[in-house]
Amino acid sequence: MAGATPPNPVQGEHFVDGSGQTVFLLGANYEGPADRAWQMWDEGKFDPNLVARDLDRARAANVSVLRVFVQRALAEDIRAGRWTKLDRVLDLADQRGLKLVLTFADYAEPELVRLVAIDSAVAARYRSRPTVFAYDLKNEPRFGDLALAIYPPGLNAALQRATLVAAVGETLARPDVAGYRASEQGQADLPKRLTDDQAYVYANVLAAYRRLLQDAQAWAKAHNSTVVRYLQSPDSAAWNPLKEALNATLAAWLKPRLDALRAADPGRPITVGHVDPLLASLPVNAWLDYRTTHRYPSASSQGLEAAMALFDDLRAAVPGKPLVLGEFGFSNAGVDEQRSGALEADLVRLVRDHGGAGALKWMLNDYPNGFNPRENAFGMYRPDGSAKPVVAAFQALGVLCPVPGGLRPGEPRPLDYDLPAGHFFTQANGKPPGTDPCGYTITNAEGIAFWDAFQRLGGVPVLGYPVARRFLLQGFVVQPMQKAIFQWRPAERQVWLLNTFDWLHDAGKDGWLQAARQTPAPFDTRPDAGQPWEQVLARHVALLDSNPALKARFLAEADWINRFGLPMSVADYPNLSVVRAQRAVLQQWKSDLPWARAGEITLANGGDLAKEAGLIPAYAVPPEPPP
Repeated sequence: MAGATPPNPVQGEHFVDGSGQTVFLLGANYEGPADRAWQMWDEGKFDPNLVARDLDRARAANVSVLRVFVQRALAEDIRAGRWTKLDRVLDLADQRGLKLVLTFADYAEPELVRLVAIDSAVAARYRSRPTVFAYDLKNEPRFGDLALAIYPPGLNAALQRATLVAAVGETLARPDVAGYRASEQGQADLPKRLTDDQAYVYANVLAAYRRLLQDAQAWAKAHNSTVVRYLQSPDSAAWNPLKEALNATLAAWLKPRLDALRAADPGRPITVGHVDPLLASLPVNAWLDYRTTHRYPSASSQGLEAAMALFDDLRAAVPGKPLVLGEFGFSNAGVDEQRSGALEADLVRLVRDHGGAGALKWMLNDYPNGFNPRENAFGMYRPDGSAKPVVAAFQALGVLCPVPGGLRPGEPRPLDYDLPAGHFFTQANGKPPGTDPCGYTITNAEGIAFWDAFQRLGGVPVLGYPVARRFLLQGFVVQPMQKAIFQWRPAERQVWLLNTFDWLHDAGKDGWLQAARQTPAPFDTRPDAGQPWEQVLARHVALLDSNPALKARFLAEADWINRFGLPMSVADYPNLSVVRAQRAVLQQWKSDLPWARAGEITLANGGDLAKEAGLIPAYAVPPEPPP
């Protein structure tokens, strides 16, 4: 199965392809077909036809890398020399141009020599095969995986040494071990295979680690920072013996496996799928070819911001290595599909912009047969194989290029700038100009020519800035600008302007517009029914006769019927006169104001009003990270 040695894809803090071009990994985690996730390798469960369909879906979702897991059933096949299943999955991936990250030990196995045997066998069989992008030593190793492992002789498993108890503090005396082992907590914490002496050490060191975590979390909250910063702060100096023991034990856990893999398949990148940020920030992680962290933020801009603060600190803790967000996502048990897809695409962009080397979504499929509704609903595809909105969001990402060095705090940016077939604007992100790089794009993506229409209709001076992302409204793709809302009509392949103020009327917002924005309700349109268009038009235009200046401005607009729609009402207020039309509101001011002189006529910000009225879906409101 071996071939010519492929070029090492790791170059500095990023990956490169076969031609030497830097690439950003966009991937997903795969536990098997939806009806047999975590069981795909079991006897009688492996179905290459179902796997093939899933890999087709992965490619359709713009995914180039899949992370797959060596579970116990597959490990037993490997021990017995049965390679049919894993060979078939690699062949199917090859046929679709997919790379695989093979994640070992997705099951409980304390004996490192048994793990090394599997590692070596897999690496020897697939030596230099380009289908395998990397090896991942374990999915989410925890403190217990290190402290309870059975190490080969001669390795420094410092967490298992009785001398460490004195350094970190004794919370369980040796005579009390037997009683603690009989307690509910003791049974949960202490494996039966441990001797009482081993249980004494482990119980005390575990208690110390839990106190370290509590201190780190309290410090991070008090300093508006992260637990990684605490570990590097002088404030954590009292924990130095435990930190040193953690680093030494992780080194002992890594060494035999790294040695075996590098001997069997030299040049293949190796990582660990860390979820514990303290373990992920230890210095010995520099032994890995690239680093992986997992994070599931809350479904909000603040959640994404906190996730990236931790990502930045993890990246800085072990510099010079690529850092990948190896798992992330939002469960559709608690977040609607449109919003989760938008947030997940945002998080991918943020990882890229913060110097990350890749992002792999958890997971490809929903898992309807699981016991936990939240865990069952992270998929890109529903149980029936239909795509969730995240698939279109990943497709729209296209080919992402990494950002060398990532963002630097305080680095000046233009307020808006060109994109391929579009433009990115930060001016309506709700923050002081230049203080936040997020904003909204207007593009021709997916053949929807919003950017062309924006320029044709006059751009910012006429339409204002974009104030939300695209979303679906009554079956049509729309996007709000400050003064108008674009609507894509696929049958005509044209952009129309939405009847924004009719939409506000239908949503019951006339009273709010009248009270808060001095905009009158529309007049009675029932007499229009059954009348010829010319009579309907004349009836509406006659509303303008009460204000010659507003009438002149209204009718002076080129193609006013398409720009403003029909006049729907007029009103006179103490400080302004108003014409409400279907798509716009014209305001004539009676005195000098900061935004207008007396007699000047301006257009109300209809898109902003729809947003303020709560008509824009929540998932379309948060500003996007810079592309």
